Amino acid sequence: MASSDSTWRSHPFTIGQAYVARKTFDALPVGQFVAGRRYVFDHVGYSHYDSSTVLGFHEEDLSDPIFWWWHDDQPESTCYESFEVPAEGRT
Repeated sequence: MASSDSTWRSHPFTIGQAYVARKTFDALPVGQFVAGRRYVFDHVGYSHYDSSTVLGFHEEDLSDPIFWWWHDDQPESTCYESFEVPAEGRT
């Protein structure tokens, strides 16, 4: 069971910010993040059972949620390898 709105680890994502997928990779429980598409970050939770931070997004212009399960044994650099802030969103 995932706890809502918290995780034990720090992450570089800001709720409401759009991010571009740098590569295509699986989402859980179904779907994919597709390289070059924009996703808005909505939610963070933690699944103790799965030892994973659960990061919720939705594809820009769509409302269906999509989730990335960031496992505890994956380094923070995985976030930067998977997503980038779009050029117009950088400060």
